[in-house]
Amino acid sequence: MGSSSLAQVFTTPPIEVAGDPDSLVDFLKGFDLQARAQEIYATTAEYPESAMEVMTPPGSDDPKLAEFKAAGGKFIVFHGVGDPVFSANATANWYDALNANNGGDAGDFVRYYPVSGMAHCSGGATLDQYDLFEKDEAPEALKTASRLLCPAPKVARYTGGDAASSDSFTCQ
Repeated sequence: MGSSSLAQVFTTPPIEVAGDPDSLVDFLKGFDLQARAQEIYATTAEYPESAMEVMTPPGSDDPKLAEFKAAGGKFIVFHGVGDPVFSANATANWYDALNANNGGDAGDFVRYYPVSGMAHCSGGATLDQYDLFEKDEAPEALKTASRLLCPAPKVARYTGGDAASSDSFTCQ
């Protein structure tokens, strides 16, 4: 997956690579990251947004989302803390800046859930069995089999009882 992502998502313009395993491995082995690192910021007439612009959150350097918020927009962000592709720290920093830029009220229109142990979108030693859309209202704590997923900046704290049950935790 890494070589196809590198060729098709993280370089502008995308690089055509055959999809068989040997071709993908050969591409990855031959990719000179130092010489080609800036391709993530490149644009062309056909690709007017760079890969970095497409892959980073809106206003990533100084997130405010004022127009989105004013229009009544709402969204949910979840990120596996064990994601080997994108840094969960970068997402947490983005959310912290968004929250600070909104007077500590970003949770009114954006919910961010860091998911312990989850890899890229699912899997891993994780709590990835949850439903972000189980209700018609913004979720608070999400129950998994053994823990709560809490919207940042809250975290699940053990309050007593069976340590393997989400009922033994609260978001604080």
